[in-house]
Parts: sequence; C-alpha cells; structure tokens
Amino acid sequence: MTTSTLTRKNQTTIPKSVVSALGLKPSAKLVYEIRDNGEVVLTAKSATFASLVSTFPKKPRQSARTDAEMKSVIRKKAAERFLLVRYFAQDDEPQFRTVLRLLSSNTAQYFVCDLVLAETDWVLRSLYDWTADEVADAFARITTIHNLHFEDEARLRASLKALREGADLADELIVRHGRSRGCSHFVTFDKAIAKRHKPFARQPGS
Repeated sequence: MTTSTLTRKNQTTIPKSVVSALGLKPSAKLVYEIRDNGEVVLTAKSATFASLVSTFPKKPRQSARTDAEMKSVIRKKAAERFLLVRYFAQDDEPQFRTVLRLLSSNTAQYFVCDLVLAETDWVLRSLYDWTADEVADAFARITTIHNLHFEDEARLRASLKALREGADLADELIVRHGRSRGCSHFVTFDKAIAKRHKPFARQPGS
C-alpha cells in the first residue's frame, strides 16, 4: 500500500510510484471520482489522442461486406461518430491521419456526448468485431485525454463497468442518465435491465 500525508493546507505529495503508474507529467489534470460507496478513484488527464493510437485493437472490417457497403452503412448511421470510428479503427490511412491532425490541436477542447459513444460502440462491435471488453478498454483510455470532455465521466465509467459485465452500453447510459435527472423509475420491457437496476428499473405493470 502506498500512502502520503495531508498537510494543514490540504496538500500532499503524490508518491513516485503513483506518478509512474498514472503516467503523470507536470501540469497534468487530476480527476477525483467519489463513488456511492465512499470510494475515491484518482485518474489523470495527461494523455493525448496521438499517444493512445497504438493501444487500440487492429482488426479488419468484416470480410462479408465490401468496402463500398461498409462505407455506405457508416455514412447513413454513423455521421456523428465517424471521426471516432476512424480514430479507433485506423482502417483508412488517409482519413485516420486527417482525423489525428484535427484531434492533435494543442489549443482545442473536444466534447463527446453519450449518444456518440453509444453509436461508436455499435459500429466497433457490429462492423469491426470488437469485443465488449475491447470497447470498454478503449473508451476508458480516452477518458485520460487532457482536452477531451464527456457529458458525465462518472456515468460513463459506471456504464463501461457494466459493459464489461455483459450489459449494453447504450442501455446503461440511458438508465443512468434518467436516474441523474431525478426520475423516480425507469420503465422498460427489457428483463435484463429491470433485473440489473431493480428497483429503479421496472417492467410495465409491475
């Protein structure tokens, strides 16, 4: 166990082992996530889009679809997520380089909403054969990018945990968003959601 001492001014020195584990650099932004059980999770916003490129799965698109068919599907259903898909999949070199140049701006700040994450998950798993764990790991990595922002990072992390456990990312984001908005219940015909989020989620008539 690694420890540090808190001063009267609520300051502490981060141990070298923690600095190394988080890959911290000077001016890195630290994020403290306080969970419902009182646990506090420390993460660092020190990564860049370029630094994570080599960490994603390299999988070819499904051979059953031609390039033209794949591009048609993405254009029709993935316009908003197109940049993220190209960044993750890296299957079109010219477009990937264009996206990386755009995202590598030193002064720009980027925002990704829950809907784009849900759609990107669908594309990567349906068209690129990524597993739920691979998507969860990739999404978790981009939460460390210093100039990338999300609707609710705590909600995203909780949803990624559920994704690893077999849940659907879109479902989890929707249910948790409803709870955060103060809804008393979430009504669904999906038995798995009703069971996983009981008693907040329930089936009609129950």
